[in-house]
Amino acid sequence: ELWKTIDLVDAILIGPGLEESRENRKLVEKILKKYPEKKTIVDATAFWHLDPLWLHSNCIVTPHSREFENTFKCAPTPENVLKMAKYYQCIVVLKGQYDYVSDGKVLFENRTGNVGMTKGGTGDVLAGLITGLSATNDLLTSAQAGVYLNGLAGDKLSEKFGTFYNAEDLVGELAVIVSQSL
Repeated sequence: ELWKTIDLVDAILIGPGLEESRENRKLVEKILKKYPEKKTIVDATAFWHLDPLWLHSNCIVTPHSREFENTFKCAPTPENVLKMAKYYQCIVVLKGQYDYVSDGKVLFENRTGNVGMTKGGTGDVLAGLITGLSATNDLLTSAQAGVYLNGLAGDKLSEKFGTFYNAEDLVGELAVIVSQSL
């Protein structure tokens, strides 16, 4: 059962593969409200169900520009990333040409990555990477490392294949990067 599993885990990723439905809106709300002590990463379809008032200090949100505008009702600018992170007391990762990460106190810009990463699934890889890192690291470090490593993998793939790579290739390249750094 989902609720027993949530009790056992350190980090929750909600959004990738989630259908848009009334039941799933209630699910997003329940997870965010019932488990504020759990590190929770909100991505993908969960943004279409999200009331930002449900966010808490153990959340990372990973919107692209349209999801950011829809959720926070403001322009997807670096300044607004900082403001929304501060206001909602969470980590905001705005995905785009450059990625912006903020905890509401500081704003970081990540310049790894390329246009090949606009394909479906690459954002899911990033969300999964951040979630995995957050299980044993603080949220800000997890978000920063996630966007950097994900972008680095995309840059290495771009050098080899141009824009002709997909999310599965990205996962494979991440494995190479991690194994080379050990």
